[in-house]
Order: sequence, then structure tokens, then C-alpha cells
Amino acid sequence: MGTKLKKYFVIVIAVLLAFGMFSSCKGKPGNTEKNEEETYEPIYLESNGVSLSSYDIVLPAEATASQLYAADRLNHYFKLATGTALDVIRDSQVAGSYEIILGDTTREEDAGIDFAKLGEESYIVKNVGQDLVIAGNDRGVLYGVYAYLEALGYRFYTVDVENIPIASDVFVAKEVDLEWTPVFEYREAMFCSTWDAGFAVSQAINSNFMRPALRNDVKYGGSTGYLGGDKYLVHTAQYLLPSSLFSEHSEYFGLVDGKRVAKQPCFTSEGAYQEIYKNVVNLINKDPSSNIISITENDNSDYCECEGCTDPSKGGQSGTYFRFINRVAKQLKEDGYDDIIVDALSYGLAKEVPEGLELEDNVAIRLCTKFCFFHTDEKECEILQREQARLKEWQAVCDRLYIYAYPIEWPNLFASLPNYDELRYQIRYFAEHNVKGVYAECYSKEDPEFADLKAYLVSKLLKNPYMSKSEYEYHMDDFLQGFYGDAGEYIKEYIEYTRAWIMEDIANGSEIGHEEGVTVENNFDFDYNDETHEYDLTKIDAVNAIWDDAESVATDEQLDRVKQSRLHWTYIELYNTMDDRYEYGDSATRDELEARNRELYENIFKYGTLYRYDNARPFSSGIEDFTYSPRSGRW
Repeated sequence: MGTKLKKYFVIVIAVLLAFGMFSSCKGKPGNTEKNEEETYEPIYLESNGVSLSSYDIVLPAEATASQLYAADRLNHYFKLATGTALDVIRDSQVAGSYEIILGDTTREEDAGIDFAKLGEESYIVKNVGQDLVIAGNDRGVLYGVYAYLEALGYRFYTVDVENIPIASDVFVAKEVDLEWTPVFEYREAMFCSTWDAGFAVSQAINSNFMRPALRNDVKYGGSTGYLGGDKYLVHTAQYLLPSSLFSEHSEYFGLVDGKRVAKQPCFTSEGAYQEIYKNVVNLINKDPSSNIISITENDNSDYCECEGCTDPSKGGQSGTYFRFINRVAKQLKEDGYDDIIVDALSYGLAKEVPEGLELEDNVAIRLCTKFCFFHTDEKECEILQREQARLKEWQAVCDRLYIYAYPIEWPNLFASLPNYDELRYQIRYFAEHNVKGVYAECYSKEDPEFADLKAYLVSKLLKNPYMSKSEYEYHMDDFLQGFYGDAGEYIKEYIEYTRAWIMEDIANGSEIGHEEGVTVENNFDFDYNDETHEYDLTKIDAVNAIWDDAESVATDEQLDRVKQSRLHWTYIELYNTMDDRYEYGDSATRDELEARNRELYENIFKYGTLYRYDNARPFSSGIEDFTYSPRSGRW
């Protein structure tokens, strides 16, 4: 989009293919949008007629690091567009004729703003006469600066891809009124493209997971996250009760098949409690940057089977675990750690709500839930129905419910997953059911599908989970144009085409995205004739034509982005169809397949998209014989 982006630009929303949703992962289409919504239009701002260069940026006399950084970001982006940076003064200096006021200053324009009520993250952006006020504390003033820049037409698509408006479109607005208070107190879009601290702030991501700068650099205005660093995000029993204690204190650990094993804690062991609590307090004292302590099971099913842990009259293993959590939470409050949230996991050990559960008010339940990838109506999908019922059960007993969500599918990062409607639906559903925090576990390594797009959309949804479908589609189209340039319309066409293909397969009985998950093997039903050994290439050719069109209009960096994104489709196609096409095809077909296979392999290494699976081996290096397909086992 470059400098052609205008604040008044309205993207015409593409008509979605009418495949809808299908019952029980197959069956008749349904309609989840009962009412048509008005077309979303971005904020339109007009200049107040005063030259931007006439303004000063005003900070409090004792400006905080985050306020200084907010002024720096504002000036940085003003200068990129106009070539001019504004003077930065303090509120102890004489007021100028025209001012942009950041933070809680003594200027009369800040009078009447309840900064205490704004908390750490809320902001207000408004005009007072010819002046502009961006009011907020800590992160709030930073978020307010980025909100105003976006209203002017700036875009922050990725850490490396931004839109900078033309100079005439950068000004102090004649009329502006922006306010925001977060719905979710914890927001995490865990794509590797969001790990840069500065970019995370631009997207209002406040989780410090994989972002050490958010923990350690005060200019970002603080963060929220898990005590102890990244490894303490989840499955923390292994650190809070290390297996090195087993030789001397086997009684601290679970009884499995009549023997103590160092796999899980025994949650009725007093020694285990004292050891875990001691380590919790140590983490709190060492890490002032965070406020959540995860006390969660290890990632295995070797739960303690001792009589105390499995007592059915006390809720069995699940009830035992939550009594343990409550005890820690209560003692933390008694010991003066009132601001610490104790995070418990609703996972294998404690998936269901034990009868009679009452939680301390400083306990957060992190519900691990995987909603359906291709349905947004629980009446039409048993999996969605089941997971929503679980959420409602936990909502009834927990005032601080967090979600550990899975917007992507781990089995194979090269799978195509056009679940954009479902992403919006799920995050909105979380907000409507009083969820306080969302951790969206996404790609942790470079990947070939649309991770940058999904990171952008998930971040937007976490900031505004109630956005309309029209606004959501605007953000999607805006990103595609800004990131891929003119190729963006073809990327959208590919997403819609493959979505329709998958939904057609589901209607015909495919269980893709459900109990079998989404993998390259089941991603699409490829029509193959066993007698003639031929594929119906109609859909394959149509998809390749879309990608060819995208490449033909892309330029420079945009072309590389298109080629990287295309890798996942080429991998799917060749993985599923190359072996038969090569064996039974003519020499020209074989030559073409071999050449495409070689190019796929080389581009996988060129673009660093080396991992098919998150926790498994990367692609093999040094392959030279490309008559072997990606399915051959040699890759």
C-alpha cells in the first residue's frame, strides 16, 4: 500500500464464498451471521489547519521512561513522514501556542481526566482547542500514541513492514476522540513475528513471554507475565519440585503402579508443598517484572495414585490439585504477596471442574481449549459444543479465567488452515464469557503459511474482541495489501478458494480439523482415479494459477513474501500427489515435477522455513535426488 494509503480509504469487502458451516463436521450449511452489518469505515481525520511543525510535545517535569519513549515514537514516525521532529518540552516550561500533551501533566488540558482510573493500559486521545491530549499511564500513553498514528494512516504490519503516510496526511486532527480500556488483562499472540518488544507494544500485546525487553526495559511501561522467565510459562512442576530431590525424598513425588516416580508431584505430600511454596516465594523475590506464578503439572499423565490424591470423596486427583493451589494462594496473601496471581491449569490432571470447587480470589484457571477450526455454531459441531460447555463450567466457579488457545495446528506447520472466521468468533466468545486473559499458542519458528497475517489479526482481536465482521475483514484486506502489495488480492482469493474446498470436503464427510486434526495428509481431498492413475487437476491447477498471478504482480520484498507463503501449498500438493504423478506420468511431467520439487526444497532453506513440526526435527539437508517427493521420508 505504501504511501498511497489514505485515512479515508475504505476497503471493499470481498464477498465470502457461500459454503457456510456444516453440522457435526459435515452436513448442511448453516449461517452464523444472523444480521448483515454495516460496512466498516476506518477513522477519517481532517487537519485542524495548523502546521504540525508549530507544535511542541509536552511531558511531565518528572517524565517516566515510558513517557519519554512515547514522545520518541511519536517524533520518530512524524519525522519519517514529514522530515521534521518536534521539540519536546516539560510541563514546568511556559506553554506554547500549540501542544501535543503526553501523560499526566500540569497542563489544564489534562484537568478532569482521572488518570488513576485509566490504570496501566487505558488511554484517551482527544482535542482540547488546538491542542492534542494523549492521556495514559505507563503502557497506556504508548498505546495511545500508536492509536493516534494508526488513525492518521500509519500501519504496523510486522516489525519490518510498516506503512508511512505522505506528509500532508500527518497533522494534529481537527476532531479526534479515541478511548480504550482492555477487555483482557493478559494478551498474548505467541507468533515469533510478535516477539520484538517494540512491535508488541504497537499491537497492545502485554505478555512478556519471549520478550525479555518487556520484562527488563522500563521504557516499554511494564508488562504482565509469568514469574521465573519463559520456561515457567507452563508445566512448571519440574522446576518447582525438581527431580534431583527424588533420591532423598521420593515421598514428594507421585505413586504410579505402586512405585514412586519423579514424573509428577504428590499433591498431598507436606514436604512437596513446602518445597514448592519455598521456590514460589524465591521466584517472586527474584522477578519483580511479573505477577503470575504458574503451578502446573508436568506434560505427562503419570499422576499420583496414592490414597490421598485419589480420594473420590474429595474430588479425586483434580480436587486434590486445586486444594493444593488454594493453599498456596491463601498463604501468599497471608505472607503479603497480595498482587500475585496463582495460575492453575485445566489440562489432563484437572480437565473437569471437581464438585464443590471454591477458589481463592487470587487464583486464575488457565483453560486449555481447542475450539473447532471450521465451525462457529455449537449446534452444528459436537467438538465446539463440548469445549464451550467446559468453558461455561469453569466460568461458573472462576472469576479470573484465562484461556490457553490453539489458533493453529501443531502436527504440521505446512498445512493450510483458513480458519479466519473462527479466530474472530473464538476470541469474541472468550470476551463474552468473562475471560480475563488469552494466550494464543501459535508458531514458535519460521513457517510458510500466513503467520504474519494471523499474528496481526489475533493481536487486533485481543485488543478489540467485539469488532464487527466488517471491521475484521477490513484489517485482513488492509494487511494483505500492505504486506503483499498488489499480490494481496490474489492471496485473499487463495484463502477463499481453499476455504471453500475444505468446507466442500467437510460437507462430503471429511473430518478435517476435528478429532483427526489438520495435517498435510488430510488437508484436501485430491480426486484420484485408481484405474487410470490420474488426478483431477482442476482444483490444483486453479490454485497454482492464483499463486502465479500473485507472483506476477509482486515486486521486490513482496515477491519474497509471496514465494515464502506459497511454500506450504506446494508442499501439500507434492506431498500428496507427486509419487503417483511421477510414476505414471510422461517424461515432461516427470521433469516438471522434479524441477518443482527441487525449487520447493531450495526455497524451504532459502526462507528458513525448516520445521514441519514444532518439537521435532527440521528438514534434512544435503538432498540431491529430487525424484523423491516430500512424502518419501528422505526430507
